[in-house]
Amino acid sequence: MEVNNSTTSGNIQAIDNLLEQGGILDPDEILEEDYNPDFDVTDYIVLFHGDLGTGERIRSIRQRRSIEDTVYDRKQMVFFCPGLFHCKMACIDTLHRIFIKPEQGRKDDSCLMNDAKILRPKETHILTTKPGFRRMHQMVNHSGICRCLDCWRVLVEQVNPAHTSLEHFAQSQPKLEDLKKMANQLAVDFTCNEDLSLTRLMDSNKRDEIFENATLVLKYFALYEEFAWAMNVGDIGRVEKCLLPWIAMFKGTGKHKYATHLEQFLTTVHFDLPPDMHRAVWYNWLINATGKPGKFRAADWYVELHNLQIKVRFHT
Repeated sequence: MEVNNSTTSGNIQAIDNLLEQGGILDPDEILEEDYNPDFDVTDYIVLFHGDLGTGERIRSIRQRRSIEDTVYDRKQMVFFCPGLFHCKMACIDTLHRIFIKPEQGRKDDSCLMNDAKILRPKETHILTTKPGFRRMHQMVNHSGICRCLDCWRVLVEQVNPAHTSLEHFAQSQPKLEDLKKMANQLAVDFTCNEDLSLTRLMDSNKRDEIFENATLVLKYFALYEEFAWAMNVGDIGRVEKCLLPWIAMFKGTGKHKYATHLEQFLTTVHFDLPPDMHRAVWYNWLINATGKPGKFRAADWYVELHNLQIKVRFHT
């Protein structure tokens, strides 16, 4: 299937070829004796996953073919789902635009670049230019773990001054209920909340700006970690809830296309689609090919993996 997916006509051809491979053909072109209603999707939807470029071209296809007579020719059954793997990459790029790309953001004592100098001392220049998804993903995760452990160290010492380190605290064998209470307290004390806006209105001599910035970093890291965790365990409801603050962050960092498309997609799914179609989209946005817990992956991730395997097999 050699088609140019960067054009609208190429995407039309790709959709037709993919449907044909699945046994789905134009009902008007099938002979009456060969017609099988099980392969007639004119009364159903077919989900297509991909990046925003794919979504824009699918929308262009439906606009271009809106005057056609049949559902199949109008591609009315095609329903685009934004790929969550590409959304995850957009989240990482947003964090890069907030904490690393601005030169002013690298001068604070609590900035992410200070962590990078310790965790990845040979890659600081790459991180300030084009680090790529994997490198930035690992940087955010590792920095978040270190910062959370440091917060635990401070909180543990506040609760019991005898625990001068996390090792001493672990040796005391705390109960699970106590750990949960401390975790909730940590989330309240060391991540920013709605009080941050009021705090920033105070006089500078009454504020701890370094601590404020550190709590903001932890909040954004926690949002990313929760989003990634929800994807891995297949909690699609939590995935949607996590996308809401990210939409605002996309707008704030200039990623307006992602913000607009995700906002339109969620609005369509929750307010325009009937319940059965809503459920179908929910249950097919993520895929677990292994059947193991915590092994859910976005559909577009499998597409990218397939493309990689093709390139490795046929171009090496």
